[in-house]
Amino acid sequence: MFYLTSDIVTDIVLNMALTSSLCRSARALIGWTIEQLAEASGVGVSTIISFEAGQRVPIRSNQVALERAFVEAGVIFLEASMNEGRGLKLTRSTEALRIALIRKYNFVLD
Repeated sequence: MFYLTSDIVTDIVLNMALTSSLCRSARALIGWTIEQLAEASGVGVSTIISFEAGQRVPIRSNQVALERAFVEAGVIFLEASMNEGRGLKLTRSTEALRIALIRKYNFVLD
């Protein structure tokens, strides 16, 4: 089994540039509210709201905290290629958990 160590997460996070649309998409993918993201990341609710609305860019330490929270929750950020833009997906274990919850409780996380 593969475990994300703190050093690996830091390396991943420092090589990304979180955009407002990626933030909204990542949050939706794992089914978090803004309040849940704020709690997981330690970033203020108002900062996240204004970032997702495209009204401001958080300071780098807040961006890193947001990115780290997403990575630790199982989000994988995909780099752009010649044919595709940036994107994201869930780790297999996170996706498996999401599917199990959907099947068990008959609902969709959005």
